[in-house]
Amino acid sequence: MKESIYQKQMRQLLKNAGYDFIEEFRFHPTRKWRFDFVLKPVKTKIAIEVNGSIWQKGKHTFGKQYEADLEKINTAQLLGWLVFQYTPDTLPNVIKDLNTLKTTEY
Repeated sequence: MKESIYQKQMRQLLKNAGYDFIEEFRFHPTRKWRFDFVLKPVKTKIAIEVNGSIWQKGKHTFGKQYEADLEKINTAQLLGWLVFQYTPDTLPNVIKDLNTLKTTEY
């Protein structure tokens, strides 16, 4: 799968803030679902998804693929994952959100 410019930007944001992460992490035991980023240690179950092309009928916002994304995220949450989702315009919020999470009792 081709990497998007937004995934590159997210990677740089996480690196600059000092977060350690794994990319394209397969989280489900039988499905081929992957998260774009998972924070280390993996046992914390914190995932980040980058959803691009939201204004152009991209795969994340259109029909069956949107339903498939909902199934993926809902299943992940049932498995105990905290999943943060960002669009290109909201990428800068990731560090603020993760820093807020650090100060709460999660």
